[in-house]
Amino acid sequence: MSKKSVFLEVDTSIRDKNLLIAKNTEEEEEFNKFLNSTGIGQLPSITVKPTPGFCVKSHEKNGKKVFINFCQTDKIPAPKDITESELVELLDTDEICDFRVPMSIGAVRVEENKDQDVNVCDIAVNSEFMKKCNEIQSFKEFLIAVAFEGYQSKFDVDLQSDRIVLKNKKVMGTLQVHHIQQRDVDQKMNAGKLPKLDEIGPDSGARIPDNEKDSKMKIQVIEETTTTEPKHRFFKKKNVKGILFGEFYMPYVTSAKDIKLDIGEDRLIVEATNGKYFLDTFHEYKVNREGATSDYNLATKFLTISMPIIA
Repeated sequence: MSKKSVFLEVDTSIRDKNLLIAKNTEEEEEFNKFLNSTGIGQLPSITVKPTPGFCVKSHEKNGKKVFINFCQTDKIPAPKDITESELVELLDTDEICDFRVPMSIGAVRVEENKDQDVNVCDIAVNSEFMKKCNEIQSFKEFLIAVAFEGYQSKFDVDLQSDRIVLKNKKVMGTLQVHHIQQRDVDQKMNAGKLPKLDEIGPDSGARIPDNEKDSKMKIQVIEETTTTEPKHRFFKKKNVKGILFGEFYMPYVTSAKDIKLDIGEDRLIVEATNGKYFLDTFHEYKVNREGATSDYNLATKFLTISMPIIA
């Protein structure tokens, strides 16, 4: 497929001629059905951009470098406030306890570091808890241990035992937007044995070995960041001849700069750079790639693409 990368321009106004159909038409009925299928107004989430905390380096079993950006936001609930002595006591027992750390585990993305591709993931926690972790080393060790266990469990990957807290870098790459789900985290918290922690190395930062495979995470993942196909449709308008329209509902995109398009004659690839959406699809028409235009409407969260049909 020959393809063309399209750069989007933002139109902050409501594009009635593109997004709304005249009343009492078959097109309007079809459009309303499409809107209803997207579940607009029913998305129980808020969008936040966390701030830096600290960065930890590790490696996958195959040797590839992995960087975890530990970041913070006040939109994530704080765990129960316990003392350092209470934490140490919990780490020394095999009994089930009610101490959980709510966290948002973002999608894995690829960044460039020293001319090498590395995997990067942002894990966000409550801002007050991050402050506590930065002040009290045992809490920081605990956070690193459970977060890495959550990372391995979510992405089904095994990491080596090294955990290096970077001294001069708080973030690898650029922190991504998180979409925090509105739900009762207390009812969703996992139960189980706390992972054991080794001593901290005095030189280059925390070094924590892999947790036992049968230990259960003491975390609450309050976000599931997955790549999904956006709700979409292709259609022609009766009053606009020779144009194929595509509409794509992308509520978790906050800027047109986060959307990448590859347009072929009968194929279209839509991708959100924040990792939320990816669609590779074909349509039944042959279109003029050079004449295609696109617009992302920040108010409606719809991407609209207009493609001239080749007769």
